[in-house]
Amino acid sequence: MRKAFVIASILALTLASAIQAAAPQLINYQGRLTDAAGEPVPDGSYSVFFTIYNAAVAGTPVWDETQIVTSTDGLFAVLLGTVNPVFDSVFNGTTRYLGIAVAGDPELSPRVALVSVPYAHRVNTVDGASGGVISGDVSIQSDLTVSGKATIGPGHTNTGTSAFVAGASNSATGTNSTVGGGTANTASGNYSTISGGTGNSALENYVTVGGGLDITASGRFSTVGGGTGNNASGQSATVSGGGDNTANGNIATVGGGSFNFASEFYATVGGGATNTASGPWATVGGGFLNTADKTSATVSGGRHNTAADTAATVGGGRNNKARGIYSVVAGGGGATPADSNSALGNYSAIGGGTMNIAGGIYSSISGGKFNFAGGSSATVGGGTFNRAISDQATVCGGRTNAAIGVNSTISGGKDNTAIGDHSTIAGGDSNGANEPYSTISGGKFNFAGGSSATVGGGNSNAASGSISTVSGGLNNTASNDVSTVGGGANNTASGSGATVGGGDSNSANGFYSTISGGTRNIASGIYATVSGGRDNTASGQHSFACGANAKAKNGGAIVISAAASIVSSDSIWSSGAAQMVLRADGHFYLTNAGGSANIPAGRFLNTSTGGYLTTGGAWTNASDANMKENYRPVNAAGLLAKIAALSITEWNYKRDDDAVRHIGPTAQEFYAVFGVGNDDKSISTIDPAGIAFAAIQELYEKSKRVDILEQNNKELNERLGKLEKLIDELSKK
Repeated sequence: MRKAFVIASILALTLASAIQAAAPQLINYQGRLTDAAGEPVPDGSYSVFFTIYNAAVAGTPVWDETQIVTSTDGLFAVLLGTVNPVFDSVFNGTTRYLGIAVAGDPELSPRVALVSVPYAHRVNTVDGASGGVISGDVSIQSDLTVSGKATIGPGHTNTGTSAFVAGASNSATGTNSTVGGGTANTASGNYSTISGGTGNSALENYVTVGGGLDITASGRFSTVGGGTGNNASGQSATVSGGGDNTANGNIATVGGGSFNFASEFYATVGGGATNTASGPWATVGGGFLNTADKTSATVSGGRHNTAADTAATVGGGRNNKARGIYSVVAGGGGATPADSNSALGNYSAIGGGTMNIAGGIYSSISGGKFNFAGGSSATVGGGTFNRAISDQATVCGGRTNAAIGVNSTISGGKDNTAIGDHSTIAGGDSNGANEPYSTISGGKFNFAGGSSATVGGGNSNAASGSISTVSGGLNNTASNDVSTVGGGANNTASGSGATVGGGDSNSANGFYSTISGGTRNIASGIYATVSGGRDNTASGQHSFACGANAKAKNGGAIVISAAASIVSSDSIWSSGAAQMVLRADGHFYLTNAGGSANIPAGRFLNTSTGGYLTTGGAWTNASDANMKENYRPVNAAGLLAKIAALSITEWNYKRDDDAVRHIGPTAQEFYAVFGVGNDDKSISTIDPAGIAFAAIQELYEKSKRVDILEQNNKELNERLGKLEKLIDELSKK
């Protein structure tokens, strides 16, 4: 490989002699890559690391770079300095050596001594000069390299090796330090630089001050671009400009503004005034009096905002605080600290508004005023004075609402309170859902006080029993388990499972009692029912009442009152169990066909079949000839014989008391003898009457025959008397 180094030197010399102006900061190098056997490596690209040392062995690197070279038959060519320029300061010593390492392999040995060609970067006639004075103007058309101290102008302190000072009353005391101009500047760090300005200090190695006034760069590799009173005291810290800014954290940055402070590693203040980024990786974008004082905390802007925990964020606004881990306040706030939004819980978030507090882990407030989300994952959508206190509690909006139970929800409205776990209030005003799973859909002054109780809406309704329901209306109460009021006003379902469908001032007090509607009705018996109407009472077990002033007082009683009277004292009621009591002030009509009810005068119960009960109490059977057919003559004599043969006894019905007696045949014998009627279990009132009529007719015919016989007998008796008288007269003669 030594032949390749010789070729590279010749090419570099040619390049240097061809340029009449400044010498380029490049060295043309050619070489050949071979394997261990001396054979060229395969054609392709290779990563080659070039290093210039100040000694043939060991020593200190003064320049290096890595290039990707393309090899053809092992040969390659590169321009050293393409990646990292070869400054003339590299060759300020007497001997330099080039080291080469290919594709991560150890450096090749021996190193190659760089002789005259690379030293063309420096001017020979100056390098060897022992002193002198140039009294006239000097014009340098190419680069100027000074291996010792360079001083331009009067009043300088220049004690640093290879230091450069220009301007007035400046000091460059660090090795390779530079003061480009200005006045009263001090570059005391090695390789430190001050471009200009007044009263600036570059106190550590590799620091840079661009200019400005009273600036200090005291951290290694720190940079101050300009401004006034700025201080970059952290390693690799940066202050771009502005006034009285401080970057004292390692790799900390202040972009500008005034009185800003980046005090931890990787902390950043973009600008603004009096901002502080005091946590590692903390950021303040700008604004005024903002503080990001924990790891990765961020304040984008605004005023008096604080991001006080790990990864906490304040987007902007004023007087906002993100105090929980990963907490967020997007903006909002107000003019005083009391107006602030505060995200106190870990992972909590506030979208905006003022005086909001998200205190629970994962809690959130979208906006509004005076809202509080205190439970884990609690949420307030907006509004004012809303509180989501327990875990997973939610208030979507509205005013002065409080979701106190776990998983409780208030969608909106005003002055609503959801105390029970999993309770829900959709909206409305001054509603309270106090037990688990209770629900109020809306309305005002409604109360769901039982577990799983529901109020659909309305005003001043209360569902206080477990699984009780008030659908709506006014001042209704479902106070027992599984009780229901459908609507209306002033209704009460106080029995377990009791139901009031609607109406006004109805009360279902009995176990599973029911009132469909109406007014002033009472169902106080177990399973009692009032279908509707007014002033009805079903107080017996399984009793039923409807109409007006109907009182079903006994178990199983049914009382239906079609009463014209509106006086409560004019009532109809049952007097015993299982009675059916029907009151019809306009009388009764029974029919199986449509049409208007036909109740002629004088009939208490009229039927469409033709039979009726008179108002006087007589039952009248239908017997219209137009309703009859299939007429046949009757054997009256035979009927009379059958009647004579019929068993007529005295008896009582089994359902009656023994003292209640009746006389007559049984239905079975009657049907067997006469064969009339629907069956052998009953005897109609019309058939015995017909049989009696036929028998009477037969007896009448017999009576007429008896009269003839009696007349004949009378005549015979008269003739016999005459005969006897004649015989008597004859005998006397």
